Amino acid sequence: MGIFGFGKNKDKDNSNEVKEAAGDLSEEMRILNEVEEETEAERFARAEAGRLATEAVAQKRQDAEDMAMRASGEYIDLAGDDRFYLVVDDIPGSVSEVPGGFVVSGIVRGKICRGMDVFVYHANKKRVTTTKVVSLSIAGKKFEEVTDERVVIDLEKGNLPDATTPDEDIEDPVDKFSVITNVMAHETEDPEIGPDNPKLLGLTMEYARFDSDKVFFETLAEAFVHSEFITPVQMSRAGGNKRNIGLMSLKDNEDRTLFPIFTDKICLNRNRPKSIKIDPSNTIAMNFPEAAAIGMRGGHQGILINPFGPVTVRLPLEALQGITGSAAFKREFGDAVENTSVEEVLGGAGARVTPIEKQVEVTLAPPPEAGEYRFMREAIRKYCGAHSDIVKVGIILQTEKDNNARRAYLCVMDCPEERLPEHFKAIVKLCRPFMKAVKEMGAIPIAQAPFAEQYFSQNEYTYNKLMG
Repeated sequence: MGIFGFGKNKDKDNSNEVKEAAGDLSEEMRILNEVEEETEAERFARAEAGRLATEAVAQKRQDAEDMAMRASGEYIDLAGDDRFYLVVDDIPGSVSEVPGGFVVSGIVRGKICRGMDVFVYHANKKRVTTTKVVSLSIAGKKFEEVTDERVVIDLEKGNLPDATTPDEDIEDPVDKFSVITNVMAHETEDPEIGPDNPKLLGLTMEYARFDSDKVFFETLAEAFVHSEFITPVQMSRAGGNKRNIGLMSLKDNEDRTLFPIFTDKICLNRNRPKSIKIDPSNTIAMNFPEAAAIGMRGGHQGILINPFGPVTVRLPLEALQGITGSAAFKREFGDAVENTSVEEVLGGAGARVTPIEKQVEVTLAPPPEAGEYRFMREAIRKYCGAHSDIVKVGIILQTEKDNNARRAYLCVMDCPEERLPEHFKAIVKLCRPFMKAVKEMGAIPIAQAPFAEQYFSQNEYTYNKLMG
């Protein structure tokens, strides 16, 4: 009985242990369940955070796209012509339909058509080449024209230079963030028209889409430093023949005083706050080093590009110091910013064009119809048509007899002699972006060209007012 009793008591004790063990197990299970619930909650929270982040990125991308669409649409409407801009943001690697051609992709702003002659403003290079659109496609389907859509463009080689090394044959001829457009760059050779900066303008339209891309900003900075701008001024008479010139300043949201500059007269004349009074007819031109010199002095803390939109880019003092202090800028411009005073800028300091004066025996011939001359001819005709005092302009290709590699264009002009330097300088600036095969140009009045009568009896003038 004792054994039985002992056994019974032992079973009782074991029962308690089992209960205690069960209780411990239940506690462990409860803890495990809580941990699982926490883990599940964390997973849900992470998933929710990821979903919200994805939506935020998608919304930011859509907002940037909407902004680019509005900006480009408004600018093109104000321009009132058939211009378009496309920033290359993808190089598909497709094989071109034509020998030596290349294929790129991006979002076209405006309307592009098959067969168009276009300019390629190469990223991070001063190179501008000309070519023609071979085909346009969206999702593999070809179109004759495309407006405000992502498009794949097949382009002819155009006047891209041939590869100089075997390695170049496998490289893409056009880099990401190059700008393709039918707008020709020009400076302020005609004050009534002002400058046009298609590369910079095309890039700024996509500013919001690539606001965190380092390569894009390097390309944008390169476009800044090689652009010419205008800014409004206020003029008043001083003593004698002198006059005072006042520059405009604007303040940003951080109360910093910035110097405003404009890529062109369309952006200058765009809607602006009524509180800002300017006279669009009173402007001066300046290049980037000159604008930077003003933006870093006289109380300014940077520059503001196109402050009235459609896209405004701010370069605060630290950004200007970074750009102008870089080794690349110093190599090209030296100490231009440090050595340029505001007085020199307002005095109209600028580039000078020196006609060819070397006396050598040359042969005269019409420029080749293909290539750069066709674009030069269009630019010259447009300029001459806007100036009634120009009667005729003829472009002749002159080649040294003893050195065929030495070639230059000769511009024969029929206009008032005192106006020839002004018109010649304007024509050179218009033609400069296309002068790749032939890099020099000289001018001569038609009255001082005894060969002109015979030459132009057999060859047509580039522009002839009498022919309409």
